Amino acid sequence: MSLRKAGIFVSDKRHFDYFNNLLRQMQNDGVPFELILNDTLSFYYGEERYPRSYTEEMARTADEKGYPWKYATEAAGDKEKYKVLVSTITYTYKIPFGKVKRKALAKRWIYGLLWKLTRSKAFKKRLNRPYRSSVYLEDALGEYTICFPRGMDLDDAYPPKKIDRVADHYFCHGKLDKGLVERNTEKPATIIGYPRYDNLKNFTEKPSPGLVREFGLDREKPVISWLPTNFEIDGSYDSNIYEWIELLQPLTGDYNIIVRPHPKRVEAGAGKLVETLQNGGFKVDRVIDRDMSELYASSDFVLCDYGGTIFSAVYTDCNLLLLNHSGHQETAELRSTSVDIKVREKLINLDQNGKDNSSENLARILGDKELWRSEKEKRTEVRDTYFGGVEAGEGSELASQKLKHLLNT
Repeated sequence: MSLRKAGIFVSDKRHFDYFNNLLRQMQNDGVPFELILNDTLSFYYGEERYPRSYTEEMARTADEKGYPWKYATEAAGDKEKYKVLVSTITYTYKIPFGKVKRKALAKRWIYGLLWKLTRSKAFKKRLNRPYRSSVYLEDALGEYTICFPRGMDLDDAYPPKKIDRVADHYFCHGKLDKGLVERNTEKPATIIGYPRYDNLKNFTEKPSPGLVREFGLDREKPVISWLPTNFEIDGSYDSNIYEWIELLQPLTGDYNIIVRPHPKRVEAGAGKLVETLQNGGFKVDRVIDRDMSELYASSDFVLCDYGGTIFSAVYTDCNLLLLNHSGHQETAELRSTSVDIKVREKLINLDQNGKDNSSENLARILGDKELWRSEKEKRTEVRDTYFGGVEAGEGSELASQKLKHLLNT
């Protein structure tokens, strides 16, 4: 027997923002679900182990929002699995506990033995030692696992084989990722847009009163949201921010600039970075589970470098300026099939070491209304290419109805 409800795997705090609109829609549609909160002692974020207080904060958030929940260690020990499991399939876990541990250790021993006995390089490559030290917890939780999308920062090889071993079905943002799934796998795929931005229309005042209070924004100044990704350059994860501070800082007099370092950097304790930004007149957003719809709806301009925030800005139709780091040419060559590189052929982007780089030139670009009318047309074209016809406000309903159908079949 299986649990006739959907299990929603919440790996970290950011996942509340990923799932919130979908969960509200499921409640409205009467689709039964239960959150599975990650509390595994072997769960790492980067190189750091999660403290127990982090898990307790996730539990408090679930309670505040009125969502039923269970800890992952408890769920993995149950005899019954969820009929449908929804997960971003983001993290592997050091060999953990209970039946997952027994299964993982057995596979580790078998694969290790085969690895030692064979001399065939081709066979070794096929083995790839996938159970050497970690497992996907989703294997122990669900009978039918849906991979939930968390951004369009993909490449032509999507989805990775390690994820496809776990996923039975893919929810996709749009035409691009659905096409990749259909080309590279034999699994079914369903387009759901970006459910996390379905509440975009709720923020009618720009900027939102909530952000005005939180950051002390000046209503007379436009809002720039600067959303750098978690990107390593020469051993530093914050270089992509430091490289642009000097050029952007003079603009803080005419603009409210909200800088949102990647949540992984906030978790790692980027104290020096935060202090530098605040001393430079920037507003720093350190709320990991921020409702990003509010931020995009409040922004007159969005600055991104790499990763999924680029496509979130396209989806939510924000004026978008891409910032290339100093080693962009090398990055572009190494990641030539990644969509966050390809999209630069269509949208305006600036090189960090460009000859025209100056605060004055940035101010001129931001103030060029004709340029941004042209960029809006380009964004519309890019949006249609990547996402198709799904609009903000539709994704949660599409996903909820699909889950309802799967639970009833």
